[in-house]
Amino acid sequence: MPGDQHVWHRPWLWDAYYAVVLAATLLIVLTTSHPVAARTAAAISLAAAALLYVLAGRPAIAGDRDTRMATLYVICLVALLVIAQTQVYASSWVLFAACPQCYMALTPVRSTTRSPRGSPAS
Repeated sequence: MPGDQHVWHRPWLWDAYYAVVLAATLLIVLTTSHPVAARTAAAISLAAAALLYVLAGRPAIAGDRDTRMATLYVICLVALLVIAQTQVYASSWVLFAACPQCYMALTPVRSTTRSPRGSPAS
């Protein structure tokens, strides 16, 4: 339909997806048999990643790709996720939300954007 946004350009839909993945991951992390200190550290790290997304990730994704802000966001996001995963390995489920964020924040690798041999570049 004319005037409709493409599904990939609906930020509220992505926000809802990220929230569901984070909520499910937090539920999994908090109900594991790991020590309370490890579960708490992982949950705080995941919550910090959510706050980082609101403050830096979403603006970086909505703006131009591959800016310093986007690069710094991805570095901080990876650091927070490493902390969470070293405490409770089940926090890896949050990667279902983190990977698309990294892809949308940064320019894809050049090799994935090249056109096939013989076809004109788009």
